[in-house]
Amino acid sequence: MQKIVQDVTSPEWWFSVVVVALLVGAFTSYLVRLFDGTGKRLASVLAARSAAALSKRAERVSYYTRNRHLIPFLIASTLRMFVIATGLFVGTLAFLVGSVFVSLAHPAGVPGLTSTGNNRAVRRLSGCGDLAGVYSG
Repeated sequence: MQKIVQDVTSPEWWFSVVVVALLVGAFTSYLVRLFDGTGKRLASVLAARSAAALSKRAERVSYYTRNRHLIPFLIASTLRMFVIATGLFVGTLAFLVGSVFVSLAHPAGVPGLTSTGNNRAVRRLSGCGDLAGVYSG
């Protein structure tokens, strides 16, 4: 406690606090200017992107309105993407459920992949059966 009181009463400490405060104040004034401009630029970029997306959508609607015979192809393309996404979701879900099932069914590990006392599984999987001394447990 005495060390803290001694540091606070020293002029060097007060001088360093004032210098750091001035530096932080100058730095934050530049940061405020930077962030003010960034917010405006971000809003304008997002507005331009939204306008571009709306114009692109309007062009597609007018294209398919003029060419009604292409609408079944548009629907087929959309359904194809939906089927692919659904298949990827189901496959991922099956993998996760299978992983949980294997971890619950074999809490010590998958038989044949876990190492035994002399690491037969490691030698078998690596194809180095003749290097028995290297993998001895």
